[in-house]
Formats: sequence, C-alpha cells, structure tokens
Amino acid sequence: MKLAYVMSSFDASHVSFKNGIGDFITSYLKKNEIEIELIEGYYEPLSLFFKGKQWIYENIANKKYIRPRETYIIKKSCKRTSEFISNSDCDAVFSFGSIPISYIKTQKPIIFWTDATFDLLLDYYNEYTNLSSETIRKAKEIESNALNNANLIIFSSEWAKQSAIKQYGINPNKIEVVPFGALLLETPSTEEIEQIFESRTIKTCKLLFIGKRWNDKGGENLMSIAHFLKKNNFDFEINVVGTIPPSEYSKEFNINVYPRLNKQDPNDYQKLKQLYESSHFFVLMSNSDCTPHVLNEANSFGVPCISSDTGGIPSIIKNNINGHIFSVMSSMERPARFIMDKFQNQQDYYDLALSSFMEYKNNLNWDVSINKIIYLINRIIQKT
Repeated sequence: MKLAYVMSSFDASHVSFKNGIGDFITSYLKKNEIEIELIEGYYEPLSLFFKGKQWIYENIANKKYIRPRETYIIKKSCKRTSEFISNSDCDAVFSFGSIPISYIKTQKPIIFWTDATFDLLLDYYNEYTNLSSETIRKAKEIESNALNNANLIIFSSEWAKQSAIKQYGINPNKIEVVPFGALLLETPSTEEIEQIFESRTIKTCKLLFIGKRWNDKGGENLMSIAHFLKKNNFDFEINVVGTIPPSEYSKEFNINVYPRLNKQDPNDYQKLKQLYESSHFFVLMSNSDCTPHVLNEANSFGVPCISSDTGGIPSIIKNNINGHIFSVMSSMERPARFIMDKFQNQQDYYDLALSSFMEYKNNLNWDVSINKIIYLINRIIQKT
C-alpha cells in the first residue's frame, strides 16, 4: 500500500521534526511496510496581504484572525495538493488533521486522523478565543467540507466523534475512534516494568505533572490536591515538567521543577524516563484538553493517571483500570483521597499500576493503533 501523506501548516514541522507526532505516524506506517509519499499540503499565496489582514484584525479590531483557517489559502493549497495526487500512484490520501484534505479533488479514498473538530476547539483553548467572526465562519466551512470530503474519518476520542455527528451531521458509519500512542522512542517491556515497580519508594508518594500551559493543564487543581494531602500529613513530592509554577507554591510544597526537558537531548530524555519510572501517579486535572499523549506515556511506565473528565480524556483513562477521572467542577478532595487510599494500600496500588501498564500495552500504543489504521484504510480502498 502506498499513501500520500498530506502535511498541514500545524504538523508539517512535526513530520520533519524528529519525535513529533507526524514522525511517529509515518515511522510506524513504514514499519508496517506502508510506502509514504510526503506532500507539503500548505502554502500561502498573497502572503503579505493576509499577514496585513491579520495585523489589522489584531491591532485595530482587537480580534484573532487565523491565516491557516482562511478559505482562499486552503482552497489554493488543496488545488496544488490535488495536482500532486493526480500524478501519484498512491492508493489513498492521508493526513493528520482535517484542513489539508478539505478541498482536494481526487478519485482516491481520503482519510484523516485528528483529535477534535473546530467547534470543540472554539472558546475551549485560549488560542481559539476572541476569534473574528470571519475566521469562525470560514473555519466552520473548511471543517464541514473536510468531514464531507473524507471517505474515512478517524478521531482519537468519542468526544470528537460525537461532535462530527451532532454538529456537522456526519454519518457515524464513516467515523472510527483510534487513540494515539506515546511520543516516546522507548517504553518498558513487561519484564522491565516489574523492576520499575520494585524500585518505587513506598514511603514518599511521587506525583508527576507535565504540561506547558499551567492553567489549561490544571496546575492550580494539582495545587488544590497538594493542599489537601498536606493537611492530612500525607508524605508526597511533586515533579513539574514543562512549566514553572507560581513561586509561592515552591515555598509551600516539596516541588522539583524542570522547565523544559528536550526528548532529543539524551540527558534530558534519561531524566524524563527516570521521572516516569519513579512516579506513583501522573496528575493532569486539565481544564481543557483533547487527548494528551502524556497520559499514554505515563501508562507506558505503569503510572496511573489522575485526570479530568474534559475533552477526549475519558476515551483514554478508564476508572480503576489505568487511573481515574474526576470533575474539575467538584472539590479536589476526591482525587486527593483517591491518591491517598491507593498509595496506602500497596496491593491496591500495585494492581492499578500493573493494569495501567497493560492498558497501554493492549490499547494505547502506536503498534496497536497503526495496525488498526492500516486495516481501516485497506477496507476503504477495497470499497472504492
């Protein structure tokens, strides 16, 4: 099988950037003997005009204008992509994200894999707030066209699938849910995971948080959990990766901060690996999230995830299987008590840690997901 992989403005850099999601997808497809033809699916005609338009929106109208959601640009990009595909001997067209295939014209089956519809992102993430009405209107048009243009739509969560059905009227028969994997080059084997469990301290409970956006990723919720644990004289330590918490928390709690760990740097990668290995719980009580890869990464090291019921997270975390999800609208006492109860009963904790690893091994890794993707694409090819 040969796939034309159409890159977009937001993932083109990841495909060429080692260890990004595009790199993982293409690498695992190639690992399964799928031939990949990379197509640069985004280019910006009249660049100065649209940059000027963006400047006017941001500095005069005080609104956000997203150039990669401009229909003129996307139609021109898709027209060029269609020309590439017409000269390709590929069996199908594939993209990570809906935008690159939204207006392409081809008789070959079109498939895309993503984590959300535009409607779900609108006013959910900070970068999708205060958008101009023009951007909203055109973004919805692009999304609708992509959903209808595709022969197969693959989402990473049931949350996203239901949005396509309810908000865009898409036939559920052409939508599948397949999770992403972990963005790690190496994950422990079954034999290694036992050694990792044995090495974890039974005295101090280590909590791990990874995220660049402190508020979106629920940093304040983590601190509320920490307040309750401290109040109950629970011995714990917090490791924060990717951001710097407000200074007052470092004075109040035992927090180790790693503002940036680069997975491409061998020393940073080993430190990240060591943090996963030694942690007892991964805490990501997000206020807004789609399907964060770090949950899969934590599970790959047998670390149960304490997370929230927002976005697509409930499609990843199953209660008492690979962690537990809680509402961010309720008291953080509930996740705090869950952590205390599990940690203080070592057999309960071991069972949860082991089942977290098994959930990753059975369902939340690239091998399983890519095999399913290949099966689904083959089925579509045979139908068209």
